[in-house]
Amino acid sequence: MIFGIHPVREALSVAPSAVEVIYCLPTFGRKKAQKALLNLARSRGARVEEVRDFHGLSITSGTVHQGIAAIVQPVWEISQDQLLSDLQALLSRGIATEFPVLVMVDSLTDPQNLGAIIRSSVAFGAYAVVVPSRKSAPVTGAVVKASAGIIFSARVCRIHSILTIMDRFHEMGILIAGLDGRATEPIYSMDFTGPVAVVVGAEDRGIRKSVARQCAVLASIPLAPQVDSLNASAALAIALYEVKRQRVSGL
Repeated sequence: MIFGIHPVREALSVAPSAVEVIYCLPTFGRKKAQKALLNLARSRGARVEEVRDFHGLSITSGTVHQGIAAIVQPVWEISQDQLLSDLQALLSRGIATEFPVLVMVDSLTDPQNLGAIIRSSVAFGAYAVVVPSRKSAPVTGAVVKASAGIIFSARVCRIHSILTIMDRFHEMGILIAGLDGRATEPIYSMDFTGPVAVVVGAEDRGIRKSVARQCAVLASIPLAPQVDSLNASAALAIALYEVKRQRVSGL
């Protein structure tokens, strides 16, 4: 179940076949943007149903739904086997401009941060976002809304063990770089021009020690003395910008 104007519009624009049904309140459609969205839904052949309220639609109280919701298929999901197969095919070509950038999240529990991370990942051209199936925020309507619906243009891979897939990435020649505020090396001193996976940790304690040990490098983001840290999504966005900057400018 997703909700909000931006997520529903992105679903209809990017993956209309994934939209099973759209629900809207009786007042929805009076404003210009709302009317345009309903017209888009009809042009995509989506089924639209009017409901008196959203109480029976698994939308929690206090949710900012903007009068519209939809049931969609999670077309952003990609299996671990498929991800590894696709990466192997990509890497075997050995074309520098195709070197993948991956994002890995460790113990991230805030849906707002996860949604923002997915949005930044798409914005900076990350190939996929890897999320553990345990001790991590699930992809819910809140995550979709926090991504402003950009998740429909993303690949999200749920994995059982982040340590196991890190081993596989090492074997494939992918540099694993962990973001750690305690690291002595600043992020701009790293070489991210090859295949790379950027790991971002939990909001309160960063990446776990076991995950940090599996990283090939640990990088920090230099901050003003009065600022202890950035939240996970902000740190990840800065890291992805640095990766993109290096690839465009050649370090």
